[in-house]
Amino acid sequence: MWFSVCMAWGVLVPGQWWLVVRLERGVVTAWWWTAFYIACMAVGFIWRFRTGCWKGIDLLGAERPVIPNRPGAEAMVVE
Repeated sequence: MWFSVCMAWGVLVPGQWWLVVRLERGVVTAWWWTAFYIACMAVGFIWRFRTGCWKGIDLLGAERPVIPNRPGAEAMVVE
C-alpha cells in the first residue's frame, strides 16, 4: 500500500502537474506519463512478488490462536 501511495503522490501527480500545467503539454503527453507510471508500478509489483513479501499479507484479518509452549497445554486452547 505504501508503495502505491508513494508512487501516486511522488511520481504520477507531480509529473502530470509539471507536464500539463507548467510545460503546457497536451492530453497525449499526459497519457504517456500515465503509461510510464503504470510501468513503474509493474516493476515495483514484480519486485515485491519475486521477494515473496506478498506471502505475509493477511487479507481477511484472521486471528491466529496462541498455543502455549508447555506439554499438555494444547487442550486448553479454545477455538
